[in-house]
Amino acid sequence: MRTSITLVATLAFCAHSSEVANSCFFTYTLKFHWCDPSREGCNHGHRILAADFQHKTERFYGGLGPPPLEEVYYITALPDHLQESLLEECPAMLILSYMIVAEVKLRLGDIHTSANFWAQAHQFLAQREPSAIEVLLESWPIREAQNYYHKSVAELRDGDAQKHAQVGLLRLAVLSAAFGTVGTQFVHLNTQRLVSSQTACRKAVFEQIFGKRLDRKLSTYCCAQFMVASTRIKQRPAEFYHNMTAIMNNESPPECDGVPGHSTHCLIYEAMWHVVFGASPELPRRTDDISLPAFLRASEHEAESYLPRESKRSSSSLRLAMFDFDQTIAVVNVYTVLAGECRCQGKVPPPYATNERGQMHRVKQLDDEGGWDYDPKSGKLVKMLKKSNVGFTWSMASLGGPTRVETLRTFFKTLEEKQVALAVITRGNIGCVQLILQNCGLLKYFTDGVYGNIGDAYGVTDFDSSVQYDDSLASLEGDKDHASWSRKTDVIQRLMGAEYRPEEAVLVEDDINELRSAARYCRGVFVSERHGMTSDNLKEVLSMCK
Repeated sequence: MRTSITLVATLAFCAHSSEVANSCFFTYTLKFHWCDPSREGCNHGHRILAADFQHKTERFYGGLGPPPLEEVYYITALPDHLQESLLEECPAMLILSYMIVAEVKLRLGDIHTSANFWAQAHQFLAQREPSAIEVLLESWPIREAQNYYHKSVAELRDGDAQKHAQVGLLRLAVLSAAFGTVGTQFVHLNTQRLVSSQTACRKAVFEQIFGKRLDRKLSTYCCAQFMVASTRIKQRPAEFYHNMTAIMNNESPPECDGVPGHSTHCLIYEAMWHVVFGASPELPRRTDDISLPAFLRASEHEAESYLPRESKRSSSSLRLAMFDFDQTIAVVNVYTVLAGECRCQGKVPPPYATNERGQMHRVKQLDDEGGWDYDPKSGKLVKMLKKSNVGFTWSMASLGGPTRVETLRTFFKTLEEKQVALAVITRGNIGCVQLILQNCGLLKYFTDGVYGNIGDAYGVTDFDSSVQYDDSLASLEGDKDHASWSRKTDVIQRLMGAEYRPEEAVLVEDDINELRSAARYCRGVFVSERHGMTSDNLKEVLSMCK
């Protein structure tokens, strides 16, 4: 039984609308009501206070506290219409939330998503009046966020991580290191803290290594799993490390009681590796360490990083694939070609059609004529001079010809075998899309449906008015259930519901703006050439299947 959770935001304030220019209403509060129909009740106890959010972001960018990751998660997950309300009533909360997500994604190596969130944050900012922008920049740490994002970061190398390391944290750190974006010189990867102490044995070993007395307690995580910048390693001369090796092989100082089966020096070294590589003797907890990037500073519940549970999502297998149709599955914009609005993709002679039933009849006519082909060099549909055995149906040509259709069939069948649900989300007419897919033997793979427009959504031409009801086509016409939406993100949220996580779903699309809007709900594959999915696009989708 699926549990549906409804998110409702109520905006509480006491000011006139002109106060937006002052960056936010006086006591602005974003309240969340979580409702579970199976339990017949709602939880009304969640809220985000603008003043508190401002305080936390100022502390974070000032190097005094951890990032407000939970607040950012809820804000960026709001439905579009609630984000629009938030942008009007407290824009800085939305702008900074997108900036923090961009920074986290950048340091995880997801450069494309990071760029989308960063661009969206600045688009939100640009929508404000110049005077309001000035107030925003003076009142909120937006400039600090920009500086933080653009700072250069050090390239790190990983140490020897054994069974004591936090595997999820290690995965995140290594991934970020591969992109040179960790942005810190030293990060410990263990989960448990050592008890801070200043024993006689530790003092003696410390003096052997560093040639000076230990004047305060050593405080760090257990064991020897960490990542350190090569620059930090090179700060000490080679003789220093040779000396550490020699000390390791010598007898323990008299202040140390030996532990059977263990090297005393090895155990003591674990408490001071961070000092070896230039950190303070009192290594702060990761949540409080201002040198670490935001994604490494999540809460550590009961001495364990919160990241492992979330990091599993990064390895989730694809379970839902949503495809645009025009210029994504199809190699041309089928709607505009049939409507006579764009001849740059191949001239289709009149009559032209714009409504759902009219376009379906026109496709049937063009298919009956035959003799069509697609020229990949020009990116156009072409009509062959002679019908005979040359050319194909118009439906086949609109998808790139029989070879490409077979490639698509293999691709969709592979996804089906991997238990990935498929759907189409199009701005075109549902009936026309379903007819073309049916004619090419591909409709059966889209078990989660085709979403688009129906009826006279785009108006009616003379040809549309003249067509008669056709029993053979009627079953392919769309219904209101698949056409009751205005944004593609509405359909994405509906298809995903509570069943899929963002990492388990993908939108394949040729419109970069649609991908930007969907970035907070699912993954994205950009069909940049806008002449149908390429082999690289297909490989990218399949690579998401584990």
